[in-house]
Amino acid sequence: PSATAPARRRTPLAVGAAALAVVVVAGAAWVFTRDDDKDTGAKGGTGQTASATPTGTTASPSTSSTAGGYTVVFKDRPLTLRAQFTTGRSSYTNVDLDAPQIDTHASSSTTGAELQYAEWGTTHTLNLVTTTGKSAGPTPEQCAEGAAANALPSQLAGTDQGKELTKGTLLCTVTDEKNLAMLKITDVVLQKDSSGYTARDYVTELTLWKTA
Repeated sequence: PSATAPARRRTPLAVGAAALAVVVVAGAAWVFTRDDDKDTGAKGGTGQTASATPTGTTASPSTSSTAGGYTVVFKDRPLTLRAQFTTGRSSYTNVDLDAPQIDTHASSSTTGAELQYAEWGTTHTLNLVTTTGKSAGPTPEQCAEGAAANALPSQLAGTDQGKELTKGTLLCTVTDEKNLAMLKITDVVLQKDSSGYTARDYVTELTLWKTA
């Protein structure tokens, strides 16, 4: 009888240990399940992180368009218009503001050009092929208003150039391709040839907008 007594005493201890293990496992499972539920709630039903953007809305794309519907094609591009002094005293320089491109071997034709700088004898005349005006400011709205309501004569030579085309002047025109162009004169350089005749070079920055 004394040999079987220890076995009877160990049985309640084994049962108690097994019961405690079940409780521990069940508790751990409950904790993990609760954590998973928290993660799922934070990420949404698909497990992906929830977006701060309300459903059905999208972020506005970045754009260079202004409120008036003008879109910048390029801005402040350097462009220098130089007077020519040829031996024959006859030359034409055509300027395409859309490209932009300067052709110093042009003919008298102005097709596709907005400006033409003509040398004839001792006179250098700037022909404003498309209606060109002065702008009160750098915005496309001001530029369009200047081109339409503050137009310059279609030809400027000699003292008229010196009066109208000074440093800081903003010249605006609607181009051959119906874009809006603004030339900012950043410098005016007086050139003189070997015979003593003078003419002006115009250093500018060109901005082009596409209209709506």
